[in-house]
Amino acid sequence: MVEGSRPEGEAPSRPDNPASKQTPRQTGTRSQTAPAGSRVLSIQKAMEEVVQLYEGRQYGPAAHICTHILAARPRMAAAHNLMGVLLNAQGKKKEAVKSVQRAANLQPRNGQFWANLGEIERQRGKLQEALAALARAVNVSPRLPQAHNNMGIVHFERKEYELAVESFRRALSSKKGYAEAHNNMGNALRALGRREEALEAYRKALEIREDYAEAYSNMALLLREKNQIDEAEQCFRKAISIRPDYIPSYSKLAGLLTKSGRGEEALGILAGALRVNAKHVPTLLQLARSQLSLGHFVQAELACQAALKEAPNNAEVLAVLGHVMLKTDRLAKAAQCFEKAIEIDPDRHQERLKPILMALSSGYPVKPGLPGIVEVGI
Repeated sequence: MVEGSRPEGEAPSRPDNPASKQTPRQTGTRSQTAPAGSRVLSIQKAMEEVVQLYEGRQYGPAAHICTHILAARPRMAAAHNLMGVLLNAQGKKKEAVKSVQRAANLQPRNGQFWANLGEIERQRGKLQEALAALARAVNVSPRLPQAHNNMGIVHFERKEYELAVESFRRALSSKKGYAEAHNNMGNALRALGRREEALEAYRKALEIREDYAEAYSNMALLLREKNQIDEAEQCFRKAISIRPDYIPSYSKLAGLLTKSGRGEEALGILAGALRVNAKHVPTLLQLARSQLSLGHFVQAELACQAALKEAPNNAEVLAVLGHVMLKTDRLAKAAQCFEKAIEIDPDRHQERLKPILMALSSGYPVKPGLPGIVEVGI
């Protein structure tokens, strides 16, 4: 899921990449293909090489070989599925759907193909189509844990948290030691307000996988909600130490530090995140918040502008930019930012920003730092 500006944290992790790494056994005459120069590979060996290239993230060369496989075996379902996975990895999701759908049509009793189709549809934001495909997956393969896990993620994204919990339970009953499902279960339970159960789910995930950065980060969010700030900070730092490229932990740790009055320290954390990805919108948003809390209005505005360059309709960034404008007495521009933020995401911003707009429109002197008005939403 695109992280956007969801303050409640991350969606469930998605470790089950829609890759079916099945390499079907060949029977009868062994077909041959020559996808790489003068080499002649059997279909079996070619499929194995595609999987190896995929695992090495060499998607282009892998797709090239897969094209030759399909030329030799146009009705080979596993090859269509694998081609779909490769297209998806390259961001060609529409084409990926067609390839995996073809695989599922050729072998409708293969639950993994339907599960892959559902996951790709979910990534496209087609949640209804994702549910339909995943329902086919669990119908033909009731014990396929990835299908239940990914169905739980779809329910989570639809805010159907009870249904998500049930799907994750089915995933765990089908696969013992399924760390990702425990982590996802924790996220769903946390969304339901069942904090102690959520905490236990995260702990189970970490018992299985000690290097599970996402679970540490999610546990940190829960601990922060429980006002266990020191423990939350430790979990965020643990997540970063395990996966220095896992950017969400940086921005969330920086948010925690900023709210604890450690804004300068937060800036150092965010600098590390931006070295990994200078265009990461949640990090730029948190940078703007941290700079604003320190009174660095020029730097806060620059961070907002950088974020809006990547996500022009991000309501949370617009809201923060409005506060920057308010702090620097550009009241008309502040009102424009607040109005657009409310238009884009009224559920989140109507209640928080409407009092400021009313004060501005009535000519009431909205002063920086005025309790209950300027600081709302920061």
